[in-house]
This record gives sequence, structure tokens and C-alpha cells, in this order.
Amino acid sequence: MVARGRSHPLRTLWRQGVNLSLGTDDPALFGATLCGELRWARRSAGWTEEDMARSQLMAAQASLLPKSAREDLARRLQAGWS
Repeated sequence: MVARGRSHPLRTLWRQGVNLSLGTDDPALFGATLCGELRWARRSAGWTEEDMARSQLMAAQASLLPKSAREDLARRLQAGWS
């Protein structure tokens, strides 16, 4: 969490090549949605559609799913973003 009034480091980290993905943690508690988080990244860090797709692909590749399920998820994400 970034303290109120401080700038979020997302743009800097992303431009430096850090692997990042966005998520919702606990949507019921925080009221967050993945679409909302991606819109926030577009507004506050200047993310493009390509950046959003790349971050979600990183999330799939870093997931704890079995390898075949990770690969399938990555294929479906790539097909959906193209």
C-alpha cells in the first residue's frame, strides 16, 4: 500500500522492466475489480492495452496452477487480447 499523498511507483517499476501484474486481493472487502484496477493503471501510469495484456500474461505465467493449466491460461489470454 502506498501512503496517501505519495506517488505510486507503478509507472517507474514498469518502465524499469519489473514483472508486474494487477489483481483484486479481496474484491468483497475492498470493492475492487480487475477492470477497475486496469483502468487505474491506464490513468495513473499511462498503461496501454499492450501493457495490460502483458501484465496479465505475467500473472498467468507466475500462477501456482499446474504447468499445463498455466500454459492453457496464457494461450487463452493471448487470444483474448489480440
